[in-house]
Amino acid sequence: MLAKHKLDWLLEPFTCTKAQKTSNAHIVLGTGLGGTGTRSVATAVDKLGYPACHSFLYVLRLLQMSKPHDLTAFRGGASYFDTPMGYIFPRLLCSFPKAKIVHTTRRDYHRGYDGSSRKCRSKREYRLESDLARCIEYGSTCPTRDEAARAFASNERAVLSVPKSRRHIMNISDLSSIHAGPLAEFLGKKWLWGNPEKPIPHKAVYYASRACLSGHHPLHWVPRVHAR
Repeated sequence: MLAKHKLDWLLEPFTCTKAQKTSNAHIVLGTGLGGTGTRSVATAVDKLGYPACHSFLYVLRLLQMSKPHDLTAFRGGASYFDTPMGYIFPRLLCSFPKAKIVHTTRRDYHRGYDGSSRKCRSKREYRLESDLARCIEYGSTCPTRDEAARAFASNERAVLSVPKSRRHIMNISDLSSIHAGPLAEFLGKKWLWGNPEKPIPHKAVYYASRACLSGHHPLHWVPRVHAR
């Protein structure tokens, strides 16, 4: 599937080298897997002045415009979340030396579709794109819990290998770690939407801000834009 859509290069072993084309853009990468609070954190990052694109459609489009040693197509945005960011972020950190990651995690990660979920098999809109994104992130278009757990463990290891100065971890299973104040401080901003000593507001539905449409590249996969 990935080969058919010219994305199989993402599965090749990757090491950051001088061959990688770089950009000095200050972007924020949301590196948590689905089900770890990415919508809520994307909303908070958006409020902090990094317009958030929480859209697997747009991320896939930019990947199609990228090459193994050139992911600078992402320079047009300020922050990116959603599948398959959890898998591709090491390449982006290499391409964007000034980028930072905001990582969402949780105890007892339990996402999985067990091969029969209607969410995987129904004739839904954007099924191809969703399948591609899951294939990159989980190694399966409809991951079981075991496959999702392996992807989660791999993601956690990759995040912990990032220097502490470039990562901020928020565990949604621990309310004390998702306060707005530390997130704002990490991004060099001030939290002006309530008490920074309280957890960031929960956002159950967050698809894509207009940030997904503000890039200078033409789109043929256009994300649905919800009113803000």
